[in-house]
Amino acid sequence: MKKYFLFTACLLSMLLVQAQPSKLIIKLETEADELRYWPLNGEHLPYYNLATQLKINSGNATEINFPDKGSIYTILAGNQNFKVYTSASSIDTVYVCKDTLLFRGDNKQYNEYLIEAQKSDTYCRNYSRTRNHELRDINQLTAYNEIIKQRKQNDNLLLSGSFTKDFIDQQRLCTNLRYNALFLKKIMSLYKSPELTNEWFETLKSMDFELTNELSRQSEWFNELLKDYVCIQNFVLNDIKPQEVMNTFNTFLFNNYCNTLSGKNLEYALASLIYDDVFQEEYSKEIPALYKQFAARFPHSTYNEILEPRVRKTADIYNQTTTNNKITVLNYETEPGSFQEIIKPFHGKIIYIDIWATTCAPCLKMFPNTVNLKKKLAGSNEIVYLYISLDQDRNHEKWYNMIHYYNLEGYHYRVNRNTSKIIYNSLGDKNGMLMIPRYVIVDKEGNIAYTDAAAPDEPDSIIQQINNL
Repeated sequence: MKKYFLFTACLLSMLLVQAQPSKLIIKLETEADELRYWPLNGEHLPYYNLATQLKINSGNATEINFPDKGSIYTILAGNQNFKVYTSASSIDTVYVCKDTLLFRGDNKQYNEYLIEAQKSDTYCRNYSRTRNHELRDINQLTAYNEIIKQRKQNDNLLLSGSFTKDFIDQQRLCTNLRYNALFLKKIMSLYKSPELTNEWFETLKSMDFELTNELSRQSEWFNELLKDYVCIQNFVLNDIKPQEVMNTFNTFLFNNYCNTLSGKNLEYALASLIYDDVFQEEYSKEIPALYKQFAARFPHSTYNEILEPRVRKTADIYNQTTTNNKITVLNYETEPGSFQEIIKPFHGKIIYIDIWATTCAPCLKMFPNTVNLKKKLAGSNEIVYLYISLDQDRNHEKWYNMIHYYNLEGYHYRVNRNTSKIIYNSLGDKNGMLMIPRYVIVDKEGNIAYTDAAAPDEPDSIIQQINNL
């Protein structure tokens, strides 16, 4: 009996130890006031605003308790973006200095490996971001493969330490995925080029991109790899013209994902596709219908709680009545040939111009502030509000619905190819660049008084600028 109680006590003790959460202590030496983190477990949608957020003080230690199962987390602290590995009951410390990361604790070896692996991720991502990447001018498949083979060998050599088998298997898969993604980017860069030979095509057709592997979702490359894979299968191999699906691109991807994946991988990919649109505030008209299909296919998905309220806003934009006689869309009898002709209908008035686009999230975030601004200037009949949209023709419906959704009372004009040049030349910098949102004040004589006027969230500053006239 004594042996039985001793065995039971030992077992309970072991279970208590295993049940303890893992602990990460972060000591931040750089300037920052917040820290964000999320798990790379193939369940958490990979978006910044869905991360867990902590308020922190530079110079002090911040402690995070993770669940007891081993996982990899992405950490954003100050200007540092890195990954950490956690295991049951582990205690680790990371010192975040200006340009370096120092690890201590149970998983030091794992975390140092992840830093090296992140360098390989950066190498692959930089192919699309920099012009001087070493692979940019390597268009012969043999030469390309030699470079990639050596890099993969170096990456796998880093896994020769005393890591768990699960970690090694996961990271080798991540290595394959990152270089598979790079291969697709290389194919895309050679699209319509004579250097995209049959040799590249045959290699492409023979490759296993591991998209159906359950572990693949744990890689940050999964969604990007999937999207490029679908585009290449259709635009390169099947010779579908991109412009044929451009206006319904989300639907095109959605349907192809359904034909490519199944189960959890499909659920994750479709949820990411829908969320990407609402996270980027694209407000594509197709999204509510696609979400309806998603919810019907995965009625018990944990992603529904995240997706539904955000998709609802897109639906509201397209399902509203657009009857407000204080909103006027300008239709010129003859196309304006100069900035002065654009503002000619308002000669003798002070014009507050808001230059925006439906694809500009900061522009949209500013709109609610115009209500307070207009209240403060309500007594003046000498001020008109002119909203100039830089949207292209394909966004016409979205633009029209948005000006009513945000109740932007005033005058509205959406530029075309010719009049957009007028706006850029008149209000842009010496290189013709124009950052939006941009606010401009024009005096009663049609002269530009302020090319970079105060924004609607600074009504008192706007009033002062108007009074200066």
